[in-house]
This record gives sequence, C-alpha cells and structure tokens, in this order.
Amino acid sequence: MQKNALADQKINNDVYSSSIIGIENIFSNYLIFKLNRPKNFDFNSGQYIPFLMYDNDGEFQFNYSIASSSTNRDSIELCIQSNGNGRGIKFWKNLQIGDNVLYKEAKGDFKIIDPNCLNVFIAGGSGISPIRSLLFEIF
Repeated sequence: MQKNALADQKINNDVYSSSIIGIENIFSNYLIFKLNRPKNFDFNSGQYIPFLMYDNDGEFQFNYSIASSSTNRDSIELCIQSNGNGRGIKFWKNLQIGDNVLYKEAKGDFKIIDPNCLNVFIAGGSGISPIRSLLFEIF
C-alpha cells in the first residue's frame, strides 16, 4: 500500500481511502485496526464495510463489520481475526500504521429496533464487531 497518497478522503462516488492510525493486538488472535474516518463517510452502528484488497493473485473484496460507534467522527475501528492463512488476513497482517486502505460505502441493516426493550447479544470471535458498535451507540 502506498502511504498517505490518497489518505482520508472519498476518491470517487464509490471508493474511500483511509490511513491506518493504530493497530492493537488483543488476546492472541485478534487485531483492532483503527482508521482515520473521512469527513464524508457515514455509517450506522451494526453495518459492515466492503474493503478493496489485493495480493499477488490480484484484486479481491472482503466485508468487515465496523466495531466503533457511528458517533465517533474521527476514526473507524475493525476487529479482525489474525490467525489463519486466508487472503484477507494475509492482506491485513502486511499493513502498517500510515498505510492506506480502500473501501466502499457501509452496508447492512443489523440494528437495535427498540433500545428501550431488553436486548441480549451473543457473539463469538470477531462476530463481536457489530455488537461492539451497537453497544457504543446505546451506552
């Protein structure tokens, strides 16, 4: 990835670019990636982002759930499982702070319908990401 050439902006009608501002290793097999949030990038807690990635085999796209609150206008956080040998995790493991990532508009409609009702959340592994985002929203 090229550093800061297209950082933190909407490149065209479909693609955004953000620089990585933090990488935190949590537990032994999960990483929290913190990205600068472009001013014109909107999302609702519980949504996911289609990321545009590439490797030696070419371009590919994977979806990652947003793990931060939509009210945080400065950054976007992703919780990514770091074990395994898939294309997606290999892509993320090669990134460093200052590198740029490309992605499309947020998608999905996982949400809390009535925050005044009792809500029970159960998740395993990186499936906690959209729930984490929703919990930031209501607490």
